[in-house]
Amino acid sequence: MVTTCRQYYRDNHKILKNIDEFEQNYHIDDCIRWYTKDTFVYRLINKALRTEDLEQLYTFRYYIADLSKQLAYEFSKNNIRREKICLYRGTLFTNEEIEALKRKRGKLIAANGYWSTSSNRSYALTFAKKWCRSGGIPILFEIECDLTNQNDSIIFADISNLSEFPIEEEFLFDAGSIFQIEKIIEEEEDNTNYYIVQLRATEKGREVAKQYIEENRREMEYGSPKIFFGVLLKRIGKLKKSLAYFEELLKNPGEEEITHIHNRIGIALRIEDKYDLALDHFNKAYELTLKSGQLHRKCLSSIFHNKGLICCEQKKFFEALSYYQQAIDILKEEIGTMNRYIAEIYSSIGQVYLHLKDYENALDYKLKALEIRKLCLPFGHVIGAFSYADIAEIFWHQKKYEQALKYHIKALELRQKYLLSDHLDTAWSLHYVGKMYYANGDKAKALDYYLKSLDMTKKCQPPSQRHTVPEILQDIAVVYDDNLADALKYRFKALEVQKNTEPINYSYLVHILETICSTYKLMGRDGESLKFYQEALHIQQEHLSNNEVNTFHDLDD
Repeated sequence: MVTTCRQYYRDNHKILKNIDEFEQNYHIDDCIRWYTKDTFVYRLINKALRTEDLEQLYTFRYYIADLSKQLAYEFSKNNIRREKICLYRGTLFTNEEIEALKRKRGKLIAANGYWSTSSNRSYALTFAKKWCRSGGIPILFEIECDLTNQNDSIIFADISNLSEFPIEEEFLFDAGSIFQIEKIIEEEEDNTNYYIVQLRATEKGREVAKQYIEENRREMEYGSPKIFFGVLLKRIGKLKKSLAYFEELLKNPGEEEITHIHNRIGIALRIEDKYDLALDHFNKAYELTLKSGQLHRKCLSSIFHNKGLICCEQKKFFEALSYYQQAIDILKEEIGTMNRYIAEIYSSIGQVYLHLKDYENALDYKLKALEIRKLCLPFGHVIGAFSYADIAEIFWHQKKYEQALKYHIKALELRQKYLLSDHLDTAWSLHYVGKMYYANGDKAKALDYYLKSLDMTKKCQPPSQRHTVPEILQDIAVVYDDNLADALKYRFKALEVQKNTEPINYSYLVHILETICSTYKLMGRDGESLKFYQEALHIQQEHLSNNEVNTFHDLDD
């Protein structure tokens, strides 16, 4: 941590002196005082938490643990002599951030850092107004805290006696505290417009977080914290960073198990469709497990599963089934009871049978995966949404659209309950519920869900996660097929987005051009139709192999 801070502030001699003082004198009892000082600690910790920079958070993990531990200790002293207390936080928001808050009225929000508040309303409001000249809009959060049912799900402490600035009457909330948005009120005072956002500290959602933490602790039985850190990078969508992290760890593994590192590099490469490179790392991991005997048997099951997933992508379905069975046999020997890892493999087996159009076996394995997840995960766990969506897909292929709709709705309900309001998985479920309504003949509901999915997907961060936008726009166009002008408008929107989405999916780009060509033909505008036909043909010849070329060439018949 100290080395990172010195590197960051290498040209600022004043802060470097503070860093020296921190290194020489820091003790856990002083961690709150260090946080409240206007120094490098506050700035870098808050930046890391606010931006969710996992590498920086990992660097500062010991200090963050100390700070949360001290807050919990101060909280346990319970020296607040009231049943309820209202605390205030003054800050600045942009118009877009305020509109986002309005949409979340009645919902939960989580602090993505330590929240500094004051028991002095005037001080907090003055603080917000002081910075409004910088272009933001002042916001005053009014946070109601009920102390009658005090428990450790909401941790905050009066730190005024520990602060460098006691006059601020500061209370500090632990990172990740959860609040419910009650009201948002616009006010004007001294010719300054500002918003009051009334929050209520709540323990709702904490149970979900605890379940997630316990799940992760169980997963760490299969590797060290360093290994698990790379896994987290992948889970939040930072696949390239995860791959780079494990490749660097492979160069300097220290006491880390090289078997796990090779396996994790293979997983990242598999997701990037670099199958030969992925198999090379899986084979190295496999060879190491053979040398270690029983030591890495659980890891071996993961290696077999991942090799099976590659075989499935390469359409080597029966070879994939062989690997999956070996993975299951190992897990049954090593763990004994049914567990979430066996559920994942059953789900993969079901996917093979889906590819083989053996819908009966596909459904059987997907239902087995669901039942195991219900047994070994908490009730209503969000992982169950994947099972519901998989089962819905099978019913879709069987043209049982009402049953497909029912399971897609189950998946959507779980995701809306437990995921953030703009999560990509929720947007995906909205899209597919719309597809099912369309298949069931309800165009109005289909359009409603498509538009909700489109709105949510456009807000997803990072932009690379928005690759489904063209598909949603195309589905909206289908709803408008009885009004060709409107349908064409949405197809052109899909075309524009697809051309500007990296990496470009040339196969889907050709598909969009095909639908534009067909629409123009139906409108009797053969000249425009020919123009887009020629563009699609050019893309096919330049960018697609024979295996990827679709049936577009039949359109000139």
